[in-house]
Amino acid sequence: MHGATVAYLLAALVAFGLSAALVAPIAALQRRAGLVAPNYCGDRVPAAGGVGVALAVLGCGPILLAAGAAGTAGAGAAPAATALFALATMGFLGLLDDVAGGGPRGFGGHFGALFTRARVGTRVGTGVLRAAWGGATALACALVAHRNPLDIALAALAAALAFNLVNLLDTRPGRAGKGYLAAVAVLVLARLARLLYLAGPHSVAALPAGATAAGPLVGVLGASALLPFLPADLAGRAMLGNAGSGALGAALGVALAWTAGRALLAFAVVAMAALHVFGERRSLGALIERTPVLRWIDGLGRGARPTRTPECPGDVRPTAPVAPRHRENSPCPDPASRKGVCREGGE
Repeated sequence: MHGATVAYLLAALVAFGLSAALVAPIAALQRRAGLVAPNYCGDRVPAAGGVGVALAVLGCGPILLAAGAAGTAGAGAAPAATALFALATMGFLGLLDDVAGGGPRGFGGHFGALFTRARVGTRVGTGVLRAAWGGATALACALVAHRNPLDIALAALAAALAFNLVNLLDTRPGRAGKGYLAAVAVLVLARLARLLYLAGPHSVAALPAGATAAGPLVGVLGASALLPFLPADLAGRAMLGNAGSGALGAALGVALAWTAGRALLAFAVVAMAALHVFGERRSLGALIERTPVLRWIDGLGRGARPTRTPECPGDVRPTAPVAPRHRENSPCPDPASRKGVCREGGE
């Protein structure tokens, strides 16, 4: 456990540095390539700024694989390789969605589109591919850490739902990042509580090992890569995008599947399934706006909030004649004078 902790914490420091170095170059590259989209203020900003977050985590791959091969990061290199594979593939599929997507959001939208396309004989969209691959990857992650069939099923379901949870929250600047950090904090505290419990009169033979030892550390690794990007996200200068939310969702799914016990996994599956169903039928953004505590947390670090109207809760609607636009990519200092986009799917 000690060797795994050292290896992952070293990787976390490297990920933080890599992410900080990549934020500005990736934003500039995406602007030159035209990979921009309107944010919640109406400014056209880099649509896949979270690519740097994914690349920063993957850049730590050699450290984790070498530590695993040396026997210091879990049970060999398999857990590290599985986690890196999940982050790489989900991030890559998210980037495909950023570049060529633009279709419906959510599980219902993706699989409803799949049914429609199957009837008319058109190609499957990137969102469907991402959802299907996420399910298979979640099962692989569960098999690495669990042997009991019930635990495998719960871990796979929890990981699959977590893969999409960050994307589900990615509708306003910083919202997905805060949700990810909060979830990782819960997992780390759960692991610390378990270690303190086992350090008492209980058998140390039950201490986490292998993939279960690395679980919360995978979440911390993703958090380290996220932190340098978060200020740009909160200021509305760049979007996390499906690439970033895909990689962070994979990190959260792996951390949850490898950290939580059976009871916590069952609770997580029920809670995340309820959030997904609610998100398909209603608006999570509207729920956040109606809940004072959630609205306060959601607004932390974002600065001035846009004026809202009942027909578009949680979104921007001009309440006066639209003034001349501010400089592109500004942090929306006077949101009431900005042209807004009334949709739940963009920051």
